Amino acid sequence: MTKIKQTLILGSTLSITSFILLFINTSNLLIALSPTLCIAILLLFITTQSKSAQTSSSEAFNKVSASVTLYIGNLPYKANEDAIKNYFEKVSKVISVRLMKDKRTGRKKGFGFIEVEKSAAKAVITQLNDSVFMERNLIVRPAKDKVA
Repeated sequence: MTKIKQTLILGSTLSITSFILLFINTSNLLIALSPTLCIAILLLFITTQSKSAQTSSSEAFNKVSASVTLYIGNLPYKANEDAIKNYFEKVSKVISVRLMKDKRTGRKKGFGFIEVEKSAAKAVITQLNDSVFMERNLIVRPAKDKVA
């Protein structure tokens, strides 16, 4: 398949079914394929030829899996992402902060989520659960998995 060149030719009617993928091999033979088969072959070609993309996506997955999301409850309504990040970075590096807001009013709901390094999650929970932040006792615990 490495010696095959790809060409996408648009038919004269400009409809989706008029797309025909033609493969030209080394002996210059033309093979017209059905659109479904074209898509399958194109996907196979893309997945086998993009080794560098697979490597970079697996590295990104490893970075994401090296972190854990924590639930932060009983937050003051006036707290913002920067204040929370600064408070939690006393214990561990904070990757991200998400504060939940009411969709209709845009007001904060008083809870949110932070993403921290997996190795430091236990220390964050033990040190900052029930700690006082802006005159409120925080609730810090592992976040439950998101239900789709």
